[in-house]
Formats: sequence, structure tokens, C-alpha cells
Amino acid sequence: MIEKLLEIKNRFEEVGQLLVQSETMKDPKKFALLNKEYKDLERWLLSITSIRQYWMV
Repeated sequence: MIEKLLEIKNRFEEVGQLLVQSETMKDPKKFALLNKEYKDLERWLLSITSIRQYWMV
């Protein structure tokens, strides 16, 4: 489970880096797909963070 969470976090960071590259910005379709993936991953990470904080209290 922890391994999967790390994969999500790493992919989130990777997609974030891809979004700021000029080649990605020049390709609207690629940018849109990566942007959607980024937002989806961000939701997962926020949920995971909330759950973690809940259990730490």
C-alpha cells in the first residue's frame, strides 16, 4: 500500500515537471491530458493527506 502511495506521489511530481516544459505547452492535447492527470493525482494526494492527519490526531 505504501509503495502505491509513493508511486502516486512520484507520478504527481513527474507530471508537474512535464507540464512546465515548453514542448508540452506547445501541444494542447498533451497539455490537457497531463493537466487532467495532475488534478486527479492532486485529489488523491489531498485525500491521503487528510486521512493521514486524521489518524495522527
